Amino acid sequence: MVKRIPNCIPVIEGNELQYVSDAIETAFIASGPYVDKFENFISNYCDVKNSISTNTGTSALHIALILAGVKEGDAVILPNFTYAASANAVKYCNADLVFVDVSLDDWCMCPKSLNEFIEKYCIKKNGNVYIKKSNKKIAAIMPVHLYGQPVKLDEIKEISDIYNIPLVEDGAEALGAKYKDSSIGSGAFLCTLSFNGNKIITGGQGGMILTNNDKLAERARLLIAQARKNRNEFEHEEVGFNYKMPNLNAAFALAQAENLDKYIENKRNIRNLYAKYLNSIEGLKIKDEMTDTKSTYWMSILTVNEKIFKNGIMPLRKHLENNLIEARPVWQPLSWQKAYRDSLNLKSPNSESIYNNSICLPCSVNLQNADIKKISQVIIDFCESYSI
Repeated sequence: MVKRIPNCIPVIEGNELQYVSDAIETAFIASGPYVDKFENFISNYCDVKNSISTNTGTSALHIALILAGVKEGDAVILPNFTYAASANAVKYCNADLVFVDVSLDDWCMCPKSLNEFIEKYCIKKNGNVYIKKSNKKIAAIMPVHLYGQPVKLDEIKEISDIYNIPLVEDGAEALGAKYKDSSIGSGAFLCTLSFNGNKIITGGQGGMILTNNDKLAERARLLIAQARKNRNEFEHEEVGFNYKMPNLNAAFALAQAENLDKYIENKRNIRNLYAKYLNSIEGLKIKDEMTDTKSTYWMSILTVNEKIFKNGIMPLRKHLENNLIEARPVWQPLSWQKAYRDSLNLKSPNSESIYNNSICLPCSVNLQNADIKKISQVIIDFCESYSI
């Protein structure tokens, strides 16, 4: 029987069973020492002062936006090309979404598009930036480190500093990535991570808020625990959230984290082997990292040249599926989706082109070289028979 090759699944090969069993046997289920151990690991790994664990990456992003001062009636700028969780966290704050395009080189928020939006459609008054038409305050800029690739952080931060708009980095897909030799999150005002089931390491679910600001960290810990002021009393001075990471999840995630460097190396090797087989084929390109960055290649992504493949990526995706190879679509532009059609959206030709012409190839950290060669050959066979 021919085996189906999945797109991206977790690998359990370390101390997961041992740590989870220990958490169960010691009755530390909801809270416990593995939460502290995992937070300390992430702080040391990312070279950041404070790491606050949460039950999901979306929860982490929601709290980070609150910490940044996002309130009901405000607006947040984010890339059009990202996963829905980025937008949902903004909507949880009852704030408006503003979508700007991404760059074609890194697929992350385009500094030029960001700056153009602020200069053309906004006005600065009383130390803040407001959208001219709606008078909504721009309360945060949310760049997303996409598919393991860091954003052009210096350029984005310069714009953030000029206009005095807080920067909340969505690093859900980029744990372990580096920008100019610094880990994502290391110098951040606020940055978030995700440990969902298909991330480079997982806790089943889970998230993390990274910050070097002790006051923000203290407030984050309050908000994720129902804003309970005193652990020995039931006192609540504000509305909080039930966002804490359970000890069981932290135990599993810590065991995964012990193999993080190996998993990143495996991901990079998988991408490089795809590139070896496919980049020489006319009209095909495996996404590469940018200068001065180190991508984790959370996903190995193939893009076709739309001038050659005039029907886009869909025929190839169907061909792969017919050969029992799970090829996953890239993120659909958020402005296309019903949930966000009331948002302010600038033209996003780059986001749309990437979506129409790209797919995520299988890239589980234990994917074998023979499977990569097989997948590549299926793609090559398709290209040889493709009719323009």
